[in-house]
Amino acid sequence: MFKSISLLNVLSILLVIISVVITRVLPHPYNFTPMAAVAVFSGARNGSYFKGLIITLSSLIVSDVFVMNTIQKGYGTIFQYLSSLTAVGVYVSFSVLVLLGYLNRFLKFHYLLLALISSLLFYFLTNFFVWLQPNSGYPPSLSGLLACLWAGVPFYKSDIFGSFFFNQVFGDLFYFNLLFIAEYLINVRFRTVKS
Repeated sequence: MFKSISLLNVLSILLVIISVVITRVLPHPYNFTPMAAVAVFSGARNGSYFKGLIITLSSLIVSDVFVMNTIQKGYGTIFQYLSSLTAVGVYVSFSVLVLLGYLNRFLKFHYLLLALISSLLFYFLTNFFVWLQPNSGYPPSLSGLLACLWAGVPFYKSDIFGSFFFNQVFGDLFYFNLLFIAEYLINVRFRTVKS
């Protein structure tokens, strides 16, 4: 699976992890972090689903440790968080987004569509896992699930639809574009050095 790992690959992975930690610790609007873009991009560009999964989950774990020890210090330990259904939902969601990126190598969706799909998948999957929690306050029925999904909408700020698209879709597009531009520049730079 990992036949050769170059110094450039290691540095790229470390840069991704560091940028994820920084963007999650600094103040930001809800869901305006590079995690979804990193997950889809890692799945699409690393040659295997497992490499993309390792990059994404290590970025998420390292940044969760920082977030739980800084911003959310009073909310319990990292171990309490990771053992919750909320965390399981987040990690499952990002694993699915890595798979989406990997499958897109064959499906060839436009990255705008990928950003929209990844935003919606994350929203529905994470809220589904909130609904699954025994103490969620939502009944285990379709109406309970719909109520949970509706209750998750305000996390996208006051203007429901405008904020959803700004925070999720445009946030993902912003980070997708950054990752694709960085990849292009690295390829151009190292192609000219090798020539």
